[in-house]
Amino acid sequence: MLKFFTSKTNIDKKKKSKKSKKNVSDSEKVRKKSIILEKAKKDFQEWKRKNKSSSYFKKMVICEKLSKMCLDYDDGGVMQLDKILSDPKSMRNTFLDPSFLKDYYKENMKDEDFFDNETMTVIDSDMGLSVIKKDGYKFPVKLVIGEISDKGGVKNFRRATSPLLQKIPKFKNEFGLFHSALIIGPWYLEWTDSSLCIPRTLASRMAILTTDIDTNALVDKTHVEISKIISKLVCKWNVEMTYCNFGTVEEKEKEKKRNCQDFVDELMKVLGLSLDSKGALKKYFKKLRNKGICDAIFEPTKEYRKKFRLKSKSYKFETHAELDEFVNKLIDRDCEAFQMDFKDCRKLLKSFDRAFWLRHIKNLNDKVKKPDTEIDERYKPKYSGLKVDCPFEDPRETRSFIVRK
Repeated sequence: MLKFFTSKTNIDKKKKSKKSKKNVSDSEKVRKKSIILEKAKKDFQEWKRKNKSSSYFKKMVICEKLSKMCLDYDDGGVMQLDKILSDPKSMRNTFLDPSFLKDYYKENMKDEDFFDNETMTVIDSDMGLSVIKKDGYKFPVKLVIGEISDKGGVKNFRRATSPLLQKIPKFKNEFGLFHSALIIGPWYLEWTDSSLCIPRTLASRMAILTTDIDTNALVDKTHVEISKIISKLVCKWNVEMTYCNFGTVEEKEKEKKRNCQDFVDELMKVLGLSLDSKGALKKYFKKLRNKGICDAIFEPTKEYRKKFRLKSKSYKFETHAELDEFVNKLIDRDCEAFQMDFKDCRKLLKSFDRAFWLRHIKNLNDKVKKPDTEIDERYKPKYSGLKVDCPFEDPRETRSFIVRK
């Protein structure tokens, strides 16, 4: 019996010894594997550093980003896109070609439009639009603020966290937890969570505000020059940057991570543009940033209420037609005061209007592609019979939106 227990003890010790050796062996394998992986990462980073200017490397980066998107392209289509999105010349020729603009303006010139021969300024019914001196044609620029998601849970989260985020000293999101984009001439430019900017035509189903930006800085640039500047920056971001929702300035700079608002800031910077928000528009942006509230709400000052005989301190517009009806009443009561004396209020109301138009145009485009798509009545402008009764007019007709037919 003693021999049996002694033998069993020895067997157990041998098993433990083997198990211990196996554990040591496994941990050694894990350690070696991590060393190999770390070395591979360093080698890849070194390769990237040496080859980041090569067209092959740029295409590889774009292909990796495209592979994460659900695109209706075959392999050949993706192979074409990788060059287009990484090469400024290909980008200009494909997405940012301004050659059609000269014929576009000739075809769409209205009787009330005219040129000032000395300053080459275009005067028309849609105020706030500028021209390109060298070309002699205006080139509108607009900032678009939009919802990140139309789901109620996301909106509630935004309203709850917006006040807290503004207390973080290094948190930089000028427009809070909202998406932003730029309309420059006929191009809609935005940095998306795919870490890509793919220019597209003017339309948006999530726009809440679309405001004019002063384009005096573009006066001495032709359409081609503007296209070159945009192409260069877009391709640089497509290759070098990755998307992040938000973070501190230092974190984003170190890791080359950017969000949509960073992209808008950088694009405006290289074009020499700036957002000059005053009065009602400035107050609205503050509410976006600090409270996460983005409803189309107009809060007239006491002076404004007195001038236009308004009873309420706040007006919320659920539909495009409601906004049109409200603005038409203001114009009927005092057109000159509405146009000239309260320009900041007019600009905010027009910004709501243009956002409604962007959504309506998107809706119409969807219906062309899918005829069974229903037209959303919320975004339709007010009609008087068959005629559009929008006080700011159809932006496609005034060329506030340059839409290629």
